[in-house]
Amino acid sequence: MYYFKYDDYIVYKYLVKFNRNEMITLRNSIINNCSELVHREIICNTVIKSNKKIKNLKQNKVGEIYHYSYDEYVYPRLVSLIDLLLKNDDTAIEAIIDKSTIMSDIKGLVDGQKKIKLMDYYDRLSNMLSFELMDIINFEVKKKRLKTK
Repeated sequence: MYYFKYDDYIVYKYLVKFNRNEMITLRNSIINNCSELVHREIICNTVIKSNKKIKNLKQNKVGEIYHYSYDEYVYPRLVSLIDLLLKNDDTAIEAIIDKSTIMSDIKGLVDGQKKIKLMDYYDRLSNMLSFELMDIINFEVKKKRLKTK
């Protein structure tokens, strides 16, 4: 996957590499160790089915309306960033490089152990990515050349 870093008139093109299997293992570990379990109750007119994120689903139907009660696993944002990387979507790289995105997630956690684990997972994810500079494009030089012609 390629990642482009923009700095004024200069664009840096990087080839980003990572081990896909290790990334999937890390993702699963984050889900198992850092997800928050949130109880939800909703009223709607559509059917909700149990899945990997929804547990203990209970439903009452009154006429055309459903009342649901369930527990939902809320994954840390790091999981969605890994999902983007696995799809070769470079938009995740900027969020991974910018530690403030991850730090806001960590501050939101109540469980101190999960905070420590998530920070460790973030560091592991950052270390899994290797960046190889492929090209540097200076648009300011090209802009000056165009003006002189």
